[in-house]
Amino acid sequence: MWICPACRQAMTQQGRQWCCEQQHSYDCAKEGYVNLLLVQHKNSKDPGDNKAMINARRAFLRAGFYAPLAERIVEAMFSHLAPDAEQILDAGCGEGYYLAQLQERLLREGRQVALAGIDIAKNAVQKAAKAYPNMQFAVASSARLPVADSSVDGVLQVFAPLGAAEAARVLAEGGIWIEVSPGPDHLAGLKAMVYDTAQVHHSETAVPDGFALQESLSVRFDIVLPSQDDREHLLMMTPFYWRAQKQAVQRIRTELTSVQADFQLRVLRKRPVQ
Repeated sequence: MWICPACRQAMTQQGRQWCCEQQHSYDCAKEGYVNLLLVQHKNSKDPGDNKAMINARRAFLRAGFYAPLAERIVEAMFSHLAPDAEQILDAGCGEGYYLAQLQERLLREGRQVALAGIDIAKNAVQKAAKAYPNMQFAVASSARLPVADSSVDGVLQVFAPLGAAEAARVLAEGGIWIEVSPGPDHLAGLKAMVYDTAQVHHSETAVPDGFALQESLSVRFDIVLPSQDDREHLLMMTPFYWRAQKQAVQRIRTELTSVQADFQLRVLRKRPVQ
């Protein structure tokens, strides 16, 4: 599904390289991913989440704390995905946790659907590619997906930026876009320990042009955090960690024994072109 980030033409894999007809080539890393983020499209030297955030998030997710969300994502994808779907893209895949949950369901059902993910954080993509060699991964920006037009049947977007125009471009007609964002009460107890006045997140409610809303739901559940490591992983995988005072960090480690998760999940379907 990858296209050249320089000339936007189709690419093919030749050994350990992806190449286009204009002779642009991109080496596959030893972990199996390809870096398709051009220097001029970076917003910093090392964009995306840093190693500490990535490691914390992997530990937190692998401990199963967000399993209820993953279950709802998988259920929504399989409820709306076309029976003949061939490709799913995670636009902002991180370490590949949600793709892995989709893969487990696909294997149980005996369905052949290719899974791929992009993330702007190279360290996250390295981990994803190493852990899940049967999927394709690329370092790339969701603002300029290195993905062919109308080439995927499902797009997953969890806490990652993705414009409606890019989602519509890469989705095949009738393809679905699952969008997950924080709900108004997401991690409210954690935020209250970091900020004097925490802002409430308001999710997008307007349906983008070219899409039809198939489902919209709130996913809420309580998380019990039995250890200081669990609490620290939660804090470190969020932007709150870098804004928290030392006293707040210590208080979270010792006192935050539970917190509420609150997500908004929408399923949008690409309308046929009139």
